[in-house]
Order: sequence, then C-alpha cells, then structure tokens
Amino acid sequence: MSKQKQRGFSIIELITFIVTMGIIVGGLLIGINQAQRYSGISRITPQASFLANARMQIILMNRDINGYTALNDPCTITPDLDICTTLSNYASANNFIVSTPTITGSNPKTITINVTGAGNATINTSVYNYAND
Repeated sequence: MSKQKQRGFSIIELITFIVTMGIIVGGLLIGINQAQRYSGISRITPQASFLANARMQIILMNRDINGYTALNDPCTITPDLDICTTLSNYASANNFIVSTPTITGSNPKTITINVTGAGNATINTSVYNYAND
C-alpha cells in the first residue's frame, strides 16, 4: 500500500504556534505599556484632545444631519442634549473647560475649539460649502 501525503498541521504544531504567539504578543504588550508609562506624556493631554475632538464631531454630525444647510454647535443651542450633557459632565468632573466653538470665515469656514483646565488642546477644522460655488 502507498502512503497518502499528509495535509494540514498536527495538533502539536498548532499548540506550539499558539504558545509561541502568546509569548510574543505578551512581550509586546508589556513593552508598549512600559513605553507609555515612562514616555513623559501625561494622560491628561490625550483626554483634552479627545474632548476637543468629540465636540468637533458633534458639530460636524449636526451639519450632516441637517443636510449641510447650517453650521452651528448644537451644544450651544440646546445644551440639554444627551451627548452634550455627557461631554459636559465628563469635562467638569475631570477639571476641563471646553470653550464655545468659534466659527469664522465664509468659504471655507474655520471651526476652532479650545480645551483648557487640567490639560490644554486646540482643534481647528476647515469646512467648505460646495453648494455655494
């Protein structure tokens, strides 16, 4: 009788691969954690940046929902919206102050949001109104 050629992996090879990958990934995660811990960047700076970005996304999504007809900040107009309340409560609890966004220019309009307090961040976005071209 002729032997048929074996295909695939044996269970031993599969277990060896999983254990090896677990050791490699575990080592990488430990290294990444140590790098972040001793990088000198406090956790407050990314939090301020995330707050500014979240407020910007609220403005841009409001523009999308309203058919690109109006560019305004729903948190200024209706501060009791759930998303605005959640963001405001988080900012207050962590000693951040999110400024009222400034919208300047005509085409493009530039939106600027500043976060101060425990950490500082500024985000700017230019928004074009192609319907007016």
